Amino acid sequence: MDHALNAGPLRVTPIRSLVTVNDTQLNITNPTVQTYNRTILTTPEGMCLSPHLEFPDTSKGTAGTYSLELLLTAEDSQSIIANADAVADQFYRKRLDIEQFTISPEHAARLKPARPPYRWLGDKSCYFTFMRPAGMGPPRRVDSEGTIIRRSVGIAEGSRVSVTYEVVEYCSPLLMDRRRFAGSRLRLIQVQVHSLVNRNEAPRRSASGPRGFQPSSFSRPC
Repeated sequence: MDHALNAGPLRVTPIRSLVTVNDTQLNITNPTVQTYNRTILTTPEGMCLSPHLEFPDTSKGTAGTYSLELLLTAEDSQSIIANADAVADQFYRKRLDIEQFTISPEHAARLKPARPPYRWLGDKSCYFTFMRPAGMGPPRRVDSEGTIIRRSVGIAEGSRVSVTYEVVEYCSPLLMDRRRFAGSRLRLIQVQVHSLVNRNEAPRRSASGPRGFQPSSFSRPC
């Protein structure tokens, strides 16, 4: 189901085949939309792991982040990796030049490429980490028909989802005496659920799931 994205405070409303970013409507038959240096992308369907979508993860003692990991095949991973790596490489080089000329070459030498927002599982599949600062509010959650998922439905590991996201530049805090990192992150915008594992309900035995979903079975990959 195509939908529309409204930049600003990012709110999304179902509009067939259109995306609205900064008041500009664009056709999203092509999943890549470039406007005002923002690129909105949507992943293929994959397996959802470690989701924190209803409430932010505050385990690191910060304000928290909404996040999930997505497991995709190697074939489906290639374009996401290419986009993330391109942004990371460009930003790292730009940041390095800035610090060499505005601070000092010695300080710039402490800047290193950040760990990418993905990791390979063997050579056949790849995990991607999508994150969203708690201050931005929770990501939009919709079912396969584009209907907003009610808050009482908790998306659990094993759900089959596709993720709408943007690749953003990332740099760790500017500390004069410590090694720092520059690269890219995958900012979570929306999660569309195609096959639901609901953490707030007992497993269903019926052949049909809730409206907009298909029932799902799940075993976490090693």
